[in-house]
Amino acid sequence: MEQKCTNCQEPVTKNFCANCGQSVKSRRGPIWRVLGELTEDVFTFDSKFYKSIFSLFCKPGHLTQEFVAGKRAAILPPVRMYLVVSLIFFLIFQIESPDVSESNVYIGDILLGKEAPNPEHGNFNIGDKGSMAWLSDMLANKREELEQSNPQIIVNRIFNALEKTLPNALILFLPLFALFMKMLYLFKRVLYFDHLLFILHFQTWLMCWVMITYGLALINPLWSILSAFVLVYLAMAQKRFYKQTYALVIPKTFFILFSYASILLVLGLASLFFSLIVI
Repeated sequence: MEQKCTNCQEPVTKNFCANCGQSVKSRRGPIWRVLGELTEDVFTFDSKFYKSIFSLFCKPGHLTQEFVAGKRAAILPPVRMYLVVSLIFFLIFQIESPDVSESNVYIGDILLGKEAPNPEHGNFNIGDKGSMAWLSDMLANKREELEQSNPQIIVNRIFNALEKTLPNALILFLPLFALFMKMLYLFKRVLYFDHLLFILHFQTWLMCWVMITYGLALINPLWSILSAFVLVYLAMAQKRFYKQTYALVIPKTFFILFSYASILLVLGLASLFFSLIVI
């Protein structure tokens, strides 16, 4: 008797439906068989996950190379891997609102919640009073409200908005930096999408490396020296993926990291700007 897919009723000749991709295995039956199939699925996912992580850490640039070459069945999709790692990253590095109950809190030159600063308290500044006059001008229509507000509540609002904004800014950063990589490797004729994959994998590795280095540095501050490995990893990843010599790759590595930090700083300031607008 011809077997049919239970999902779309198309004829099935192998383990998966050629029309919709559903497995022909039934999730009903004796409990030991169902548990066996579920265990098999879990370990299959783990195998793909561990293979991808091993490749990401031990073969810089290889994961991107494999994905671009179309060998995608055995590795995790770059976006999925990035989202999982970034979720863990921002759970670990949460932006906590500071306690400003014993501080004179300034946003630009606006003193929150007081008519005059308390000389016995230190200052907590969001934006330098002198060089960021534009900040005070931007909040001019809220000055009276801010001067009468509870400083701790306002600071909490700003940091909560910043915590929500930064992950989105980091996602925006990826296509922007992929465009930068496109210009840097203009004569390599690499597709923009492939540059984006490279940056996705590098950013995923970088977040993992920051978490590892941070955890080790909590045990012994000397472990923070591992942060220098970012230079080595990025150079190796470029050499493998873009197929250039180290003589070309190493200067680009320093330039990339400088540009990387600069763009992140701009996006961080933009996130702060947005957080101040919504208070």
